[in-house]
Amino acid sequence: MLRNFVNWNIFLNEIIGDDYPSPPDKGHTALMRGIMTEWISGLKGVTNVLDVGCGDAAIAEGFFKSLGMEYTGISNGMDVEKLKGLGKNVINGDFSFLEEFADASFGLIFSRHSLEHSPAPLLTLMEWHRVSAHFLCLVLPNPAYWGRVGQGHYSVLEEDQWNFLLKRSGWKVIWRKNTDQEFWFMCEKAKRY
Repeated sequence: MLRNFVNWNIFLNEIIGDDYPSPPDKGHTALMRGIMTEWISGLKGVTNVLDVGCGDAAIAEGFFKSLGMEYTGISNGMDVEKLKGLGKNVINGDFSFLEEFADASFGLIFSRHSLEHSPAPLLTLMEWHRVSAHFLCLVLPNPAYWGRVGQGHYSVLEEDQWNFLLKRSGWKVIWRKNTDQEFWFMCEKAKRY
């Protein structure tokens, strides 16, 4: 069945305005360092990464580069121009629509505090599955700490709901960790059922 996405485009363009700046802070940088040390540094054979929703700082770039991974970030709007001006490798786009990338373009898709901004997280996870060759590292806010409502936070879910969406979209969780602030999922690409 072919669908006409004209209205979806109108709606998506409307909610782009819900985006907000997220400058680096010590707390988020420390949390980022934790997952890089515990998980990312142990990945074998990953040469490139797509940081989906890299924000206006792309703070993960330095971590990935120190591990020898080619870094690409995706964000939208004025964030991109600022980041490009700082010499960062970022592109302007919507992380749910990655048509500029071929199937299996990246060894790792990295998403930290971004998927909750998707109005359709299942479809977004399917698109990330298409673009990934091997892995997805997904870090989500724990609603018990951060709450369920926030600007641009359309999909703040519990761990069991994320597990279901990951499985349905073709991701096999190989490592997981919950902290009081975040849910961490390291996933391997599998077949969708």
